[in-house]
Amino acid sequence: MHHRIAKLAGTLVITGMLGAGAYAFTAANTVPLSYAGAGTAAVSGYNVTNVHYALSPHGHMIKSVTFDLNAPATTVDAALDPPPPVNAVWLTCGAVGAGPLFPVTCSAPGPGVPTVGTDSLEINAAQ
Repeated sequence: MHHRIAKLAGTLVITGMLGAGAYAFTAANTVPLSYAGAGTAAVSGYNVTNVHYALSPHGHMIKSVTFDLNAPATTVDAALDPPPPVNAVWLTCGAVGAGPLFPVTCSAPGPGVPTVGTDSLEINAAQ
């Protein structure tokens, strides 16, 4: 019986040493301050008005699009959807102008986007 108690005590001592060693490694970790969380806010859309297309001299290509937003935006993207098999062409939009109307100009890449078959304008804006 004395042998069992000694064996159990030895096992407990070894387990305690391993636990203390593991604690030493975890106690040395430093984690920088960080934040996490979730929240909600109302999201409303923009009103887009005064849409105008600038065409190439022969009128076959859309060179740029201008329009007004009803509120300021920090990021604006626009896409024209030409006929298949071409995917939507994203335009490069400049900075939003000052209010009360917030004018935006978006330029088409290269020679422009074909007018024939282009049937939609998509505008993505974020504040």
